[in-house]
Amino acid sequence: MATGPRTISLTLQATDYGLRVTYRVDGVRFPADAVVAQLPVQVAGIPTPSVDLALEDDAGAIPLLVEPTSLDDEAAVRWRTTRATRGAVRATYPARARTVSAGTADGHPPVDLRFEANGVTGQGRSFLALPPGDDPWEIGLTWAFDRHRGGTGVCSLGAGDLELSATPLESLLHCHFMAGEVTTLDYRRPAHQRSYRRGNPFPKGSATPPTRR
Repeated sequence: MATGPRTISLTLQATDYGLRVTYRVDGVRFPADAVVAQLPVQVAGIPTPSVDLALEDDAGAIPLLVEPTSLDDEAAVRWRTTRATRGAVRATYPARARTVSAGTADGHPPVDLRFEANGVTGQGRSFLALPPGDDPWEIGLTWAFDRHRGGTGVCSLGAGDLELSATPLESLLHCHFMAGEVTTLDYRRPAHQRSYRRGNPFPKGSATPPTRR
């Protein structure tokens, strides 16, 4: 039940194991037994990370009921509240990326959360356990990096931290995310129209103009 503008503040932190996903939901009161998050069991035939979702609100930790379900006729898991929420709802969990190599079998689009070229990449639906529904939200996206690691975060909606208005959460699920050593290939375009790739495609001494972000 909405109690004001639906707002979600999402932070993606690059880690040694992949991404730490943290978000805060404001303007929504979830009743007891409500579905607060869901995630496919696999995407494009590749298993998604096993998510240990922790949820809390202004009253403290919220015990969750985890159960199987389906999304678009595919197996999924969802989390239900065991009590009504109070105030802002905060969620956090580790999303562990898989390691791929030249020997990794082809045949699947690279939408799973994976380590690649000094970074991590994946489509939102492979690691974002978010509330269901197609309501419009005010969305804030923040990237976080260890000060010793550094890096850049980009997604299909733009580079760096973003503020999006009247946007369904489904938009995040269909985004592709990259974090780490990310290179801009066409820096003269606006950020949301640029192309990015993991790593640095320009060898040292190349005549190609330097990357701009």
